[in-house]
Amino acid sequence: MRLSQSSAYLHFCLYSVIMTEYKNLPENYPLFINVRNKRLPLSAFVFLSLVTCSYYTDGVKDTISFVVIFILVFIVGYLIGKKRQKQAFYSYKLIIENDTLTREQDNVPGMRIPFNEIAAIEEINRGFLLVKGREKEDKIVVWPYIENFSQVRSLLESYCPVTPVVYKNIFQKYPALFGLLILASMALVYLNNNKIVVALSGVTVLSCMGWTFYKIRTSKLVATATKKWAWVILIFLLSIISAMYQKLIV
Repeated sequence: MRLSQSSAYLHFCLYSVIMTEYKNLPENYPLFINVRNKRLPLSAFVFLSLVTCSYYTDGVKDTISFVVIFILVFIVGYLIGKKRQKQAFYSYKLIIENDTLTREQDNVPGMRIPFNEIAAIEEINRGFLLVKGREKEDKIVVWPYIENFSQVRSLLESYCPVTPVVYKNIFQKYPALFGLLILASMALVYLNNNKIVVALSGVTVLSCMGWTFYKIRTSKLVATATKKWAWVILIFLLSIISAMYQKLIV
């Protein structure tokens, strides 16, 4: 894609007034954390639902120990997650150099997309920009918390127009629904004895969790630590398979 004369002039002007390396502004950290904290109730609900299913399935009788363990695990998980979020925020760097857009971040594979290979730029939730390259996995998320964000956006628009994100299905638009579908399916597998319901619910949860595991492991936007923790999904898959075997075959 060739630049027009006006776009090339804008490109030159922008390069003359802004840096080539952009980091998140420290004063934007509270905004970043507030967005993350809004997910806490859903995370707590998901975790509690998973553990509750296991509680009733295994016939655990010590309710006090169950509650204490749940609270401790959730608190530890929250503290670890908070530390990683802070590291992710302050280590994020967007580099514009030699007609190339590069994103660097701790524990996340680096990504580089030449400007002439930008296929699309989509505006997603809360002002984030998703820059897509020619290859399916070539994606860079431009955070709205960086310095001179408006100028960076203008520069990117000189190469490719920014368009609203187009969701392929309802689960992409509302990710929480996908999680609720998994939870509901798991609950039916563990707590229902109707073979047809168990079979349909089991296939649903196995498909959804299997797809989630694959996307996490193959994505170039997911942190290395998250990819390691994704192996925990296999434990839940084995648990589901075991429950289905007990109810459908034994």
